[in-house]
Amino acid sequence: MTYRKSLLLMAILIAFTWSIPATATTVPGSPPAWTAEDTLNVTVITSVDLSPDGTQVAYTTRRPVMTENRSEFLSVLHLAKADGTADREIFDDGCSRMSPLWSPDGTRLAYLSTESGVPNVFVANPDGTGAAQVTDTKTGVAQFDWSPDGRRIAYLAENPLSAEEVRAIEGGEDPIVIGRTYRQIRLFVVDVAGNPDARPLTPDDRTVSAWTWSPDGKSIAFTHAPAPDERYCYNVSISRVDTATGDVALLLPPGNRTGYDQPRHSPDGKWIACMVTHPFNIVDIVKFPAGGGEPVTVASSLDEGLALVAGGLWWSADGESLLLPTARGTAIAVTAFPANGSAPRDFFEHGTIGSFGMNRNRSHIFYAAEDSLVPQEVYVTPADRYSPVQVTRHNADLPLERLGSTEVIRWNSTDGLTIEGILTRPANYTPGERYPLLVEIHGGPSAEFCRHFIGGTSWPICPAGTFSSLGYAVLRPNIRGSTGYGVEFARANYRDWGGGDYRDVIAGVDHLIAEGVADPERLAIIGQSYGGYMTAWTVTQTDRFDAAIMIAGITDLVSVDGTHDIVYDLQDNFGVYYWEDYSLYLSRSPVYHVGNVTTPTLIVHGENDIRVPVGQAQEFYDALWKRGVPTEMVVYPRAGHFPGEPKQILDLYAREIAWCERYLQ
Repeated sequence: MTYRKSLLLMAILIAFTWSIPATATTVPGSPPAWTAEDTLNVTVITSVDLSPDGTQVAYTTRRPVMTENRSEFLSVLHLAKADGTADREIFDDGCSRMSPLWSPDGTRLAYLSTESGVPNVFVANPDGTGAAQVTDTKTGVAQFDWSPDGRRIAYLAENPLSAEEVRAIEGGEDPIVIGRTYRQIRLFVVDVAGNPDARPLTPDDRTVSAWTWSPDGKSIAFTHAPAPDERYCYNVSISRVDTATGDVALLLPPGNRTGYDQPRHSPDGKWIACMVTHPFNIVDIVKFPAGGGEPVTVASSLDEGLALVAGGLWWSADGESLLLPTARGTAIAVTAFPANGSAPRDFFEHGTIGSFGMNRNRSHIFYAAEDSLVPQEVYVTPADRYSPVQVTRHNADLPLERLGSTEVIRWNSTDGLTIEGILTRPANYTPGERYPLLVEIHGGPSAEFCRHFIGGTSWPICPAGTFSSLGYAVLRPNIRGSTGYGVEFARANYRDWGGGDYRDVIAGVDHLIAEGVADPERLAIIGQSYGGYMTAWTVTQTDRFDAAIMIAGITDLVSVDGTHDIVYDLQDNFGVYYWEDYSLYLSRSPVYHVGNVTTPTLIVHGENDIRVPVGQAQEFYDALWKRGVPTEMVVYPRAGHFPGEPKQILDLYAREIAWCERYLQ
């Protein structure tokens, strides 16, 4: 039995057995409840692409499939006109299709499909007819893109197993040597029509993470590291490969503890722009000659956090500026950065933005957007002026009246620092009445709470809409260490986890008590990842909270530093390795103070979490159990840093609700 399986069995054997309500209970005097099932069924836009002429939008949505034998999310491919009409599903056969990309001439769609068992590239007519498989890799395609002439497709995939490797595995002669046993992720190219055999473009001594075709299709610039191991995450270079000969030339060597991402050729092919990433999610934008040369800074010290996932870096059609989603407190803005380094300007802003990009002709911008009480939909705007058209209306008929009002609030922490947060009031809120308060802490710490739709799963940790309909107030604070407020704020918890950030949380709770919103006798706290750390830390420092829910939380800074997948994360955040200052690491580890905990604590973890290994949960649970503190530990099989199956997510939501109901009501 493996170590993780034995942990799972132990958790099952010693955890308390308890009943989970199937749905939320309606609060008297409030509208019908917004249930956890309602939350899961809100349509989420997962990818978007706009035709070169700007008239048609291909996009995918996520649909939960839960039957007796299935628990998965299906990715459904849609086609709509950019004016918002004629929206329909292209296929209806129960197979997931993802990441649609229009061909350069706009006559065909390429997409990833799992028809062959793993994601491979298929090409079809826009109406779905004439579908043909283009790639045939057994390891699955991670990313792909058309060549400028539409004749080839480049894609990323792991090296396939060699015959020798297959024989070794079958014979049980396959020891794993850490740092040496891995398969490189390489860039391949295949003809869309004609020769079906793919050929590797990049050497077998490096792993590729991102790339950009040159406008003439003769070369590809790509970012690469010596291996896929996270130990090399700061050893990233940019090189160019000749697509005809396979000759590789180095363009940018690795920087000092930095990484390169999102290389993009300028429209005239003379420049390549990219993002330079630093610790704390700090980003620079640079450009350099396409043939190689010293990089020129376009913008520096951007604290981007969640904005980095919105869709990357794009050149304007005239090559005069670069567009990038950027963090703005609780919002995401699309910002134009002049390529000459002059002052940027925000093009538009939403509560949060996802699947951002430009069509191949760079005439239009597409994106998915949402706000606290505005569900996610797809929008298109001309690139030269902000005049958006809503393309989709999947969530138009949701009963939004079941959700509580949501606003951005501010308060002063104990040292006078202004902290911002998002407050969702109970759906049945009456001024002058006090309500149970659930405080949620985000991960990172270099991330931020944006104004996601509270009734959906764009931010999946806590179903705020359901808690609101049950009569809870929900506070999501952007405590120090969050991005979106400047570099100084993002680094404000450096060497101080559990210090100023903890006091920011408590000050926010005190603010809502003073405002007459929160009931001081009914307080709960929840968080995932670093938010799980803050949850564990908080209950070791105060007994004010009546319930706590720690999801994928860090509890022992020394042991997590030696076992998780971001090898320099804690050294970046604390300035030293643990062996250089044991006292600092131990003093800021929740498990070191676990003797103080009296708060009933629900502990949740994924069996296959490599970001925060499950032993972190086991350490904290075991100590609480031995001390007689009310606790339960739930481990989700197959799950990583957060559950990914719809049945598991519903189960988690039900447990969160039941835990708070048990100890707060």
